[in-house]
Amino acid sequence: MRLSRRAGLVLASVLGSAAFTCSDLPQSSRHSAFALDVPYPSATSEDQVLANIVYYARQTHLVEATRMPQLRNEHNELRVRRQLDVKALWRRTDYFVLELDDASGRPLANAAIQKDGKLIGVEDLRPSTDTTRPVDLAGVSTRAAKYGHALIGSAKFVFAPNYAEPGSSPFRPLAAIGTTAGTLYVNSRGDEFAEEASQLVSKAKADPIANGFYPEGTLRLRQIHPH
Repeated sequence: MRLSRRAGLVLASVLGSAAFTCSDLPQSSRHSAFALDVPYPSATSEDQVLANIVYYARQTHLVEATRMPQLRNEHNELRVRRQLDVKALWRRTDYFVLELDDASGRPLANAAIQKDGKLIGVEDLRPSTDTTRPVDLAGVSTRAAKYGHALIGSAKFVFAPNYAEPGSSPFRPLAAIGTTAGTLYVNSRGDEFAEEASQLVSKAKADPIANGFYPEGTLRLRQIHPH
């Protein structure tokens, strides 16, 4: 069964009451993302990525599903706080997250869209919900330096299913930077994590596994602290 784009947007409903994404559809009717012939199919600039998201809002039932008429941007009321370039570690293709504010500068939504123009979903950030957003990449290398290992490359945003980020949604990717002892991950609250098998876990102060086990298909992370 393949849903029409309008039916797909309506049936996707609400994830955890604050976010709407196609990944909640039953396996028999699931899309990897919603696809329209967007104005800018290979967009990288902030203005063009925003134009693609607005196009979905105007051409589908996205506004009805999210109850956010502002997404149509009919009065140019949307403000982009940041555009996050996200590397998908597993399964999903790389994508952008646009952090959207209203005309007064209040957090409105996070919108995730693949780099080929396919919409992943929208997270509602209006006052009744959590408005936490990913940390800035600028401070991640400083955090990693506290562990005393040489850095490899620069910080970036990454996504894979995990328990480090509450909700573990694609709208709040982890900030990550490589070191000679493994990759350091930072969630939106500023907590630091490393993969279970990395030297960062063995050489730093590591918390026990929060749930006692790692469900299949999740990034095996433990919270760590400098000595």
